[in-house]
Amino acid sequence: MPNLPRPSADPPDGLAASVGRLTRLGRKRAGALPGLTVPVDAVVARHSVDLLATRLREDPRDLRRLVQLAEALAATRRDLRRWAQARAVADPVSLLVRVAVGRAAQLGEPGQEPPAEQLLRRAFALGQARVRGGEGDATTLHVLARVYLARGMPAEALRLTTAALRLSSDERAELLVTAARALQQLKRREDAEHAARRAVEHGSTLGYVVLARLRATDPSGLTNAPRARLDAWVELRRKVRLDDRIRYSGAARSPGEVARATRAAQWRKVAVTVGDAVDLATRATKERKP
Repeated sequence: MPNLPRPSADPPDGLAASVGRLTRLGRKRAGALPGLTVPVDAVVARHSVDLLATRLREDPRDLRRLVQLAEALAATRRDLRRWAQARAVADPVSLLVRVAVGRAAQLGEPGQEPPAEQLLRRAFALGQARVRGGEGDATTLHVLARVYLARGMPAEALRLTTAALRLSSDERAELLVTAARALQQLKRREDAEHAARRAVEHGSTLGYVVLARLRATDPSGLTNAPRARLDAWVELRRKVRLDDRIRYSGAARSPGEVARATRAAQWRKVAVTVGDAVDLATRATKERKP
Protein backbone atom coordinates (compact mmCIF):
# COMPACT_ATOMS: atom_id res chain seq x y z
CA MET A 1 0.00 0.00 0.00
CA PRO A 2 1.23 3.56 -0.76
CA ASN A 3 2.76 5.73 1.92
CA LEU A 4 0.33 8.47 2.97
CA PRO A 5 1.84 11.68 4.32
CA ARG A 6 -0.57 13.81 6.33
CA PRO A 7 -1.94 16.88 4.53
CA SER A 8 -2.02 18.72 7.86
CA ALA A 9 -2.34 18.20 11.61
CA ASP A 10 -5.49 16.87 13.25
CA PRO A 11 -7.89 19.46 14.74
CA PRO A 12 -8.36 19.62 18.49
CA ASP A 13 -11.06 17.33 19.90
CA GLY A 14 -14.50 18.87 20.16
CA LEU A 15 -13.94 21.46 17.45
CA ALA A 16 -16.52 20.04 15.06
CA ALA A 17 -19.12 19.71 17.81
CA SER A 18 -19.75 23.45 17.65
CA VAL A 19 -19.78 23.77 13.86
CA GLY A 20 -23.57 23.66 13.60
CA ARG A 21 -24.00 26.44 16.16
CA LEU A 22 -21.28 28.60 14.63
CA THR A 23 -22.61 28.03 11.15
CA ARG A 24 -26.10 29.13 12.13
CA LEU A 25 -24.76 32.17 13.99
CA GLY A 26 -22.53 33.32 11.14
CA ARG A 27 -25.26 32.89 8.57
CA LYS A 28 -27.84 34.64 10.74
CA ARG A 29 -25.64 37.72 11.12
CA ALA A 30 -24.72 37.88 7.44
CA GLY A 31 -28.28 37.15 6.35
CA ALA A 32 -29.54 40.19 8.24
CA LEU A 33 -28.15 42.48 5.53
CA PRO A 34 -30.75 43.36 2.87
CA GLY A 35 -30.16 41.73 -0.50
CA LEU A 36 -27.18 39.70 0.69
CA THR A 37 -28.82 36.30 0.57
CA VAL A 38 -29.49 36.40 -3.18
CA PRO A 39 -25.86 35.95 -4.36
CA VAL A 40 -25.16 33.54 -1.52
CA ASP A 41 -28.23 31.46 -2.37
CA ALA A 42 -27.17 31.40 -6.02
CA VAL A 43 -23.62 30.23 -5.29
CA VAL A 44 -24.79 27.60 -2.79
CA ALA A 45 -27.34 26.30 -5.29
CA ARG A 46 -24.86 26.26 -8.16
CA HIS A 47 -22.46 24.07 -6.19
CA SER A 48 -25.34 21.88 -4.87
CA VAL A 49 -24.15 22.30 -1.28
CA ASP A 50 -27.60 21.55 0.10
CA LEU A 51 -27.95 18.33 -1.88
CA LEU A 52 -24.48 17.13 -0.95
CA ALA A 53 -24.95 17.91 2.73
CA THR A 54 -28.18 15.93 2.77
CA ARG A 55 -26.45 12.97 1.11
CA LEU A 56 -23.64 13.05 3.65
CA ARG A 57 -26.08 13.12 6.54
CA GLU A 58 -27.56 9.89 5.16
CA ASP A 59 -24.14 8.18 5.27
CA PRO A 60 -21.48 10.18 7.17
CA ARG A 61 -18.83 7.48 6.62
CA ASP A 62 -19.03 7.58 2.81
CA LEU A 63 -15.61 8.71 1.62
CA ARG A 64 -16.83 10.04 -1.69
CA ARG A 65 -19.58 12.10 -0.06
CA LEU A 66 -17.12 13.58 2.42
CA VAL A 67 -14.73 14.84 -0.24
CA GLN A 68 -17.51 15.90 -2.61
CA LEU A 69 -19.12 18.16 -0.01
CA ALA A 70 -15.69 19.49 1.00
CA GLU A 71 -14.94 20.43 -2.61
CA ALA A 72 -18.34 22.08 -3.01
CA LEU A 73 -17.91 24.11 0.18
CA ALA A 74 -14.42 25.19 -0.89
CA ALA A 75 -15.74 26.26 -4.30
CA THR A 76 -18.60 28.13 -2.63
CA ARG A 77 -16.19 29.95 -0.34
CA ARG A 78 -13.97 30.89 -3.27
CA ASP A 79 -16.85 32.19 -5.40
CA LEU A 80 -18.37 34.20 -2.55
CA ARG A 81 -15.06 35.86 -1.84
CA ARG A 82 -14.64 36.77 -5.50
CA TRP A 83 -18.14 38.22 -5.59
CA ALA A 84 -17.50 40.22 -2.42
CA GLN A 85 -14.22 41.57 -3.78
CA ALA A 86 -15.85 42.61 -7.04
CA ARG A 87 -18.70 44.24 -5.15
CA ALA A 88 -16.27 46.18 -2.96
CA VAL A 89 -14.36 47.47 -6.00
CA ALA A 90 -17.56 48.55 -7.73
CA ASP A 91 -19.00 50.13 -4.61
CA PRO A 92 -16.59 51.02 -1.76
CA VAL A 93 -19.56 51.58 0.54
CA SER A 94 -20.23 47.85 0.35
CA LEU A 95 -17.37 47.00 2.71
CA LEU A 96 -19.92 45.74 5.23
CA VAL A 97 -21.33 43.42 2.59
CA ARG A 98 -17.85 42.17 1.77
CA VAL A 99 -17.13 41.38 5.42
CA ALA A 100 -20.47 39.64 5.85
CA VAL A 101 -20.05 37.54 2.72
CA GLY A 102 -16.57 36.63 3.87
CA ARG A 103 -18.07 35.31 7.08
CA ALA A 104 -20.73 33.42 5.17
CA ALA A 105 -17.99 31.87 3.03
CA GLN A 106 -16.25 30.80 6.20
CA LEU A 107 -19.48 29.13 7.39
CA GLY A 108 -18.65 30.01 10.95
CA GLU A 109 -16.85 32.45 13.21
CA PRO A 110 -13.37 33.90 12.59
CA GLY A 111 -10.65 31.69 14.00
CA GLN A 112 -12.65 28.49 13.55
CA GLU A 113 -11.66 25.89 11.00
CA PRO A 114 -13.98 25.92 7.95
CA PRO A 115 -16.25 22.88 7.56
CA ALA A 116 -14.56 22.06 4.24
CA GLU A 117 -11.25 21.57 6.03
CA GLN A 118 -12.87 19.40 8.67
CA LEU A 119 -14.48 17.21 6.04
CA LEU A 120 -11.16 16.78 4.25
CA ARG A 121 -9.62 15.64 7.52
CA ARG A 122 -12.45 13.17 8.05
CA ALA A 123 -12.05 11.75 4.55
CA PHE A 124 -8.30 11.44 5.03
CA ALA A 125 -8.62 9.75 8.43
CA LEU A 126 -11.13 7.17 7.19
CA GLY A 127 -9.27 6.59 3.92
CA GLN A 128 -5.91 6.21 5.64
CA ALA A 129 -7.42 3.68 8.07
CA ARG A 130 -8.73 1.63 5.16
CA VAL A 131 -5.37 1.66 3.41
CA ARG A 132 -3.56 0.60 6.56
CA GLY A 133 -6.15 -2.13 7.06
CA GLY A 134 -5.48 -3.52 3.59
CA GLU A 135 -8.69 -2.13 2.12
CA GLY A 136 -7.12 0.48 -0.14
CA ASP A 137 -9.18 -0.03 -3.28
CA ALA A 138 -9.29 2.35 -6.23
CA THR A 139 -12.15 4.37 -4.76
CA THR A 140 -10.29 4.94 -1.50
CA LEU A 141 -7.11 5.95 -3.30
CA HIS A 142 -9.09 8.30 -5.52
CA VAL A 143 -10.70 10.01 -2.53
CA LEU A 144 -7.30 10.42 -0.86
CA ALA A 145 -5.95 11.87 -4.11
CA ARG A 146 -8.74 14.45 -4.13
CA VAL A 147 -7.98 15.32 -0.50
CA TYR A 148 -4.35 15.97 -1.41
CA LEU A 149 -5.41 17.99 -4.43
CA ALA A 150 -7.70 20.15 -2.29
CA ARG A 151 -4.86 20.68 0.20
CA GLY A 152 -2.48 21.90 -2.50
CA MET A 153 -0.42 18.71 -2.80
CA PRO A 154 -0.86 17.79 -6.50
CA ALA A 155 2.21 15.53 -6.67
CA GLU A 156 0.76 13.25 -3.98
CA ALA A 157 -2.64 13.42 -5.69
CA LEU A 158 -1.11 12.35 -9.00
CA ARG A 159 0.79 9.49 -7.35
CA LEU A 160 -2.36 8.06 -5.77
CA THR A 161 -4.44 8.60 -8.90
CA THR A 162 -1.85 6.69 -10.92
CA ALA A 163 -1.97 3.85 -8.39
CA ALA A 164 -5.78 3.81 -8.53
CA LEU A 165 -5.72 3.64 -12.32
CA ARG A 166 -3.79 0.37 -12.05
CA LEU A 167 -6.52 -1.12 -9.87
CA SER A 168 -9.74 -0.06 -11.57
CA SER A 169 -11.27 0.39 -14.98
CA ASP A 170 -14.77 1.18 -13.72
CA GLU A 171 -13.96 4.77 -12.78
CA ARG A 172 -11.07 5.33 -15.18
CA ALA A 173 -12.69 8.41 -16.70
CA GLU A 174 -13.12 10.11 -13.30
CA LEU A 175 -9.59 9.14 -12.26
CA LEU A 176 -8.26 10.73 -15.43
CA VAL A 177 -10.16 13.93 -14.60
CA THR A 178 -8.43 14.06 -11.21
CA ALA A 179 -5.08 13.29 -12.83
CA ALA A 180 -5.63 16.14 -15.29
CA ARG A 181 -6.46 18.52 -12.43
CA ALA A 182 -3.31 17.48 -10.58
CA LEU A 183 -1.15 17.89 -13.67
CA GLN A 184 -2.64 21.34 -14.24
CA GLN A 185 -1.71 22.36 -10.69
CA LEU A 186 1.80 21.02 -11.33
CA LYS A 187 1.91 23.29 -14.43
CA ARG A 188 2.53 20.30 -16.69
CA ARG A 189 0.25 21.71 -19.35
CA GLU A 190 0.83 19.19 -22.13
CA ASP A 191 0.39 16.23 -19.79
CA ALA A 192 -2.73 17.83 -18.30
CA GLU A 193 -4.23 18.29 -21.75
CA HIS A 194 -3.42 14.70 -22.66
CA ALA A 195 -5.06 13.38 -19.48
CA ALA A 196 -8.11 15.60 -20.00
CA ARG A 197 -8.59 14.35 -23.55
CA ARG A 198 -8.21 10.76 -22.37
CA ALA A 199 -10.89 11.43 -19.75
CA VAL A 200 -13.24 12.55 -22.53
CA GLU A 201 -12.36 9.48 -24.60
CA HIS A 202 -13.17 7.24 -21.64
CA GLY A 203 -16.56 8.88 -21.14
CA SER A 204 -16.24 11.92 -18.84
CA THR A 205 -16.89 15.28 -20.46
CA LEU A 206 -15.41 16.93 -17.34
CA GLY A 207 -12.16 16.68 -19.24
CA TYR A 208 -13.45 19.70 -21.17
CA VAL A 209 -13.46 21.71 -17.92
CA VAL A 210 -9.70 21.17 -17.57
CA LEU A 211 -9.20 21.95 -21.25
CA ALA A 212 -11.17 25.18 -20.84
CA ARG A 213 -9.00 26.22 -17.89
CA LEU A 214 -5.86 25.43 -19.84
CA ARG A 215 -7.15 27.48 -22.76
CA ALA A 216 -7.97 30.43 -20.51
CA THR A 217 -4.47 30.43 -19.00
CA ASP A 218 -2.47 29.58 -22.10
CA PRO A 219 0.56 31.92 -22.17
CA SER A 220 0.88 31.54 -25.93
CA GLY A 221 -2.67 32.80 -26.39
CA LEU A 222 -2.47 35.97 -24.34
CA THR A 223 -2.15 38.11 -27.46
CA ASN A 224 -5.31 36.67 -29.01
CA ALA A 225 -8.52 38.64 -29.02
CA PRO A 226 -10.15 38.40 -25.58
CA ARG A 227 -13.53 37.65 -27.19
CA ALA A 228 -12.06 34.72 -29.13
CA ARG A 229 -10.56 33.24 -25.97
CA LEU A 230 -13.85 33.68 -24.13
CA ASP A 231 -15.81 32.06 -26.96
CA ALA A 232 -13.44 29.08 -26.96
CA TRP A 233 -13.79 28.74 -23.18
CA VAL A 234 -17.60 28.89 -23.36
CA GLU A 235 -17.71 26.36 -26.17
CA LEU A 236 -15.64 23.85 -24.21
CA ARG A 237 -17.76 24.30 -21.09
CA ARG A 238 -20.94 23.73 -23.08
CA LYS A 239 -19.74 20.23 -23.92
CA VAL A 240 -19.87 19.15 -20.28
CA ARG A 241 -22.80 16.84 -19.51
CA LEU A 242 -24.79 17.21 -16.32
CA ASP A 243 -24.68 13.47 -15.59
CA ASP A 244 -20.87 13.56 -15.69
CA ARG A 245 -20.88 16.35 -13.13
CA ILE A 246 -23.19 14.34 -10.92
CA ARG A 247 -21.03 11.23 -11.18
CA TYR A 248 -17.85 13.10 -10.23
CA SER A 249 -19.17 15.73 -7.82
CA GLY A 250 -22.03 13.78 -6.26
CA ALA A 251 -24.70 16.31 -7.25
CA ALA A 252 -25.20 19.03 -9.84
CA ARG A 253 -27.93 21.30 -11.13
CA SER A 254 -28.88 22.60 -14.53
CA PRO A 255 -29.10 26.41 -14.91
CA GLY A 256 -32.87 26.21 -14.55
CA GLU A 257 -32.58 24.14 -11.40
CA VAL A 258 -30.08 26.61 -9.95
CA ALA A 259 -32.54 29.45 -10.57
CA ARG A 260 -35.38 27.58 -8.90
CA ALA A 261 -33.21 26.62 -5.91
CA THR A 262 -32.08 30.24 -5.57
CA ARG A 263 -35.64 31.50 -5.54
CA ALA A 264 -36.42 28.97 -2.82
CA ALA A 265 -34.00 30.93 -0.57
CA GLN A 266 -32.90 27.98 1.54
CA TRP A 267 -29.68 29.66 2.68
CA ARG A 268 -30.13 29.39 6.45
CA LYS A 269 -31.60 25.92 6.20
CA VAL A 270 -28.56 24.83 4.17
CA ALA A 271 -26.28 26.21 6.88
CA VAL A 272 -27.93 24.01 9.49
CA THR A 273 -27.75 20.98 7.19
CA VAL A 274 -24.05 21.54 6.51
CA GLY A 275 -23.30 21.94 10.21
CA ASP A 276 -25.18 18.76 11.06
CA ALA A 277 -23.46 16.82 8.28
CA VAL A 278 -20.00 17.88 9.45
CA ASP A 279 -20.87 16.99 13.02
CA LEU A 280 -22.13 13.55 12.02
CA ALA A 281 -19.03 12.91 9.90
CA THR A 282 -16.78 13.86 12.79
CA ARG A 283 -18.57 11.56 15.21
CA ALA A 284 -18.47 8.74 12.66
CA THR A 285 -14.70 9.09 12.37
CA LYS A 286 -14.20 9.02 16.11
CA GLU A 287 -16.37 5.93 16.41
CA ARG A 288 -14.08 4.17 13.94
CA LYS A 289 -10.96 4.79 16.00
CA PRO A 290 -9.69 1.72 17.89
